[in-house]
Amino acid sequence: MDLGKRITIGLLFVFIVGVGIFTVGKEIAGIKDIRIAGVEVREEFPRISLKSFWAGEFQTRLDKWVATTLGLRGGFIRIDNQINFTFFNEISSTYESKIILGKDRWLYEKGYVDGLNYRGEMPQKLLEDKVQTLKKLQEQLESNGIHFLFLITPSKATIYPEYIKDKYIIPQNSGKKSDYERIVPLLQQSGVRYIDGHQSLSAMKKRGPYPVYTPSGTHWSIYSACYFTLELISALEDLTKEQMRKFQVDRIDTTRQPIGSDKDLAKLANILFEKCLYGKQYYYPVTSSSVNVENAFKPRMLFVGGSYLWALFYYMEKHRVYSEREFYYYYKRSIKYPAQTSHPIDKKNLDLKGEILTKDVVVIECNEQTLSQLGFGFIEDALKALGEN
Repeated sequence: MDLGKRITIGLLFVFIVGVGIFTVGKEIAGIKDIRIAGVEVREEFPRISLKSFWAGEFQTRLDKWVATTLGLRGGFIRIDNQINFTFFNEISSTYESKIILGKDRWLYEKGYVDGLNYRGEMPQKLLEDKVQTLKKLQEQLESNGIHFLFLITPSKATIYPEYIKDKYIIPQNSGKKSDYERIVPLLQQSGVRYIDGHQSLSAMKKRGPYPVYTPSGTHWSIYSACYFTLELISALEDLTKEQMRKFQVDRIDTTRQPIGSDKDLAKLANILFEKCLYGKQYYYPVTSSSVNVENAFKPRMLFVGGSYLWALFYYMEKHRVYSEREFYYYYKRSIKYPAQTSHPIDKKNLDLKGEILTKDVVVIECNEQTLSQLGFGFIEDALKALGEN
């Protein structure tokens, strides 16, 4: 073996040993790892057997165990992601929904961009059936004195398609009608009571002067969520024929530092210098409760839906719009206010009828890009519980 190869092998050996000592030794030295954002499932050390070894199962699980327990892995992940971002202009986060880097450093979840590209995939009959089940649920609830509202939330990819790079767009699909565009006329024809978040944010964007999504977030901005909450309260007043608690926007504060969900994708990118992915300005409403609302109607509400609802809850709870709120989060967890409890939903033992009948209003939320998952099974279970054949 020539001298050059020996030196190369020697340096590689020193590097591997050095990294091993450094990463394992960090526990001894007390060096703290950099945390990474997102939910991670730590792999347990695998049990070895001849069967699992020869099948390759042990080796696969061992790789996963090393990957999730390696010392200082958070720092190494962020360094690797930062290199990819700085030199290759790509986001290489391992977040379950791939993050796409758009123009002017706008971030998108790939799932929403896919929804923009592969629009109108649901068969028309399936859309019609879903609307009919919503109508049946509305009728069942009304027969029990409970109000119903269907809430369509928007998609960043459809509200701000102009920041998506051309390489991620399939132009031949742009002329097709989306599931959202096809379901709205069906809702109108059937008489399902709904509020259209896509239409609201499109109009808000057109009016200006502030953006309704942030470059660094995947959900509607806290600014636009505030104003949409006011629309929702007005819709609930029209529905219940009651005066509810309201709030007003006193001013808009401007800052360069995003708050909460306004930076959720920047956090999930897990790069060393997160601020590289922030927008230039962020806008936050300062609100106060309206006067003469002490005797207002504060309903007991059940919400079924996903993460778009959190920003609405913030304003509704800050100004005590409802007295109670139960949230069936993707119909998997029950999260209650003001009790502040959270637990998995045991559907087999859930007294769904009893839970529904204690409410004044039921709201089902679904994003325009995930209408195929409308209700997450809640609608069918609720109809069965309420006696619909």
